[in-house]
Amino acid sequence: MEWVENVSRSREEISLEAFGAANLPVVKRLAALTAERDSLESGELRPLEVASAEEKAAEGDALAAADDIEGLRAMLRRALGRHTLFIDRPTRHGPVFDTTRLRMESPDLPTQRVSARV
Repeated sequence: MEWVENVSRSREEISLEAFGAANLPVVKRLAALTAERDSLESGELRPLEVASAEEKAAEGDALAAADDIEGLRAMLRRALGRHTLFIDRPTRHGPVFDTTRLRMESPDLPTQRVSARV
């Protein structure tokens, strides 16, 4: 590469030809990725089919009945997405599940309390 040092301004400069040669692999990779993206987007866009709440509840019940803990954990991870579910320390004594201890945090939004559905 051809470097030109400008001593009076204490900075280094690179010629346009050297810059182009240094970035050629990046330009080629970007062109390949752009072509791949365009080929993926060329398909027909169709509405997504979303499972109903009843279907998801039945899936969870089936996993619980089969004692499939890993399946339940995977289902919870899919449902949370980028959110994080926290269970705060108990404030009451005894084996009581307190829904006010649950809070969900999003990387984009402030902390939200999880509402209890009974």
